[in-house]
Amino acid sequence: MDHPFIEEHNIADLYLLGKLADEERNRFEEHFIDCPECLERLETTDGFLDGLKTLAIEEAVRPHAYVQAGILAWAARLSRRRQAMLLLSTILLLVALPAAFFVTEMKSVRGELDQTKLAYGDWQCQYEEKQQTARRLEKELEETRQKSAEQRQQLETELGRERQERERLADEAKGAGRFHSIATVFSLINTRSADPTQPPPKSEIVISRSTQLIVLSPEFDPEPNIQSYRGAITTDDNRPVWRGDKLQLNSKGTIELGFNARLFKPGDYLFTLEGLTKQGNYIHISKYPFTVTIK
Repeated sequence: MDHPFIEEHNIADLYLLGKLADEERNRFEEHFIDCPECLERLETTDGFLDGLKTLAIEEAVRPHAYVQAGILAWAARLSRRRQAMLLLSTILLLVALPAAFFVTEMKSVRGELDQTKLAYGDWQCQYEEKQQTARRLEKELEETRQKSAEQRQQLETELGRERQERERLADEAKGAGRFHSIATVFSLINTRSADPTQPPPKSEIVISRSTQLIVLSPEFDPEPNIQSYRGAITTDDNRPVWRGDKLQLNSKGTIELGFNARLFKPGDYLFTLEGLTKQGNYIHISKYPFTVTIK
């Protein structure tokens, strides 16, 4: 609890009037123990309240003194008998007057106290409304900060993923560039485009004896329903040479497969390509017969 809050909400006055809640009273007591400014404020306010009480008592007594002085001056001019009667009457009157004045003053004080209570009730209602508004605004601010933190974290995660993807594509591009610089690329003809009345055309692959790596790239039209591909290479007499799955399209929308040139001997081969659909089934894409020649 700090001074701006204490001044704004009149904490010291409420404390002396006994109107603070237990939690606020404890917090204020912990504060003013070590705070000379608040101790001075409490002493000043407490002294002011005591002064008001003393002044009220003096104001109630002062009219009685004026009345008594006037009665005594008038009584001095009367005879002894009349003075005795007057003295008796005066005694009775002096006994009755303070009570009457006291009753009048009590009614006035009670009226002022009722008005003060009403004013304090209105102030307390306004204070509670402000407290509720402050708590609501503080809660909304905290929720806004939390949402902002979550959105910032989400953006940072997305940026990190995009950065990793760019780095991966850059590495692939560098690797592909190095790979193509030392490998010979051969395209495999799609048999679907061939004339059904003629034998399917064969792609001719001529491998130099100094070539170490070759790249086979089957020609086909990608379908959006295909999630991945698998392929197999067999010899003319159906002996397996290679098999691979989970093949993906590259940035050019094709599949490029790298092989050691020593894997292939002169002869005829067949490359078969299948695609995995979203339903989890493999469908036939195409067959690619090719002939390898070593020079």
